[in-house]
Amino acid sequence: MAYFAELDSDNTVLRTVLIDNNVIDNAEGLEKEAQGVAFCQSLFGSETIWKQTSRNTREGIHYDSQTNQPDNGFAFRGNYATPGMIYDATHDAFIVAKPTSTAVLNTTTYVWEEPTK
Repeated sequence: MAYFAELDSDNTVLRTVLIDNNVIDNAEGLEKEAQGVAFCQSLFGSETIWKQTSRNTREGIHYDSQTNQPDNGFAFRGNYATPGMIYDATHDAFIVAKPTSTAVLNTTTYVWEEPTK
């Protein structure tokens, strides 16, 4: 199964949907994001914006889906996208909105941090 996040024109996540792998896998069995995007657009409108997200990624770490423990898997796009998060195209990651004007994005964990004094 694969998850896709719908974005508005400001890259804010509106919702996520679950797509069966048979929709997005190519002939070699590899996931193809473009196929998932096209499928979502066929269901929800050709003008909608979609990005794939991973339910197993949090704070820049991939977690095993069975044990919920960190593993060596690929931490895809920083965090699992949830409504209200922002897709940051510069970092190709989903992040929460910047909480304060002084917060700095940690580009390893994709979490905002306040500078230390």
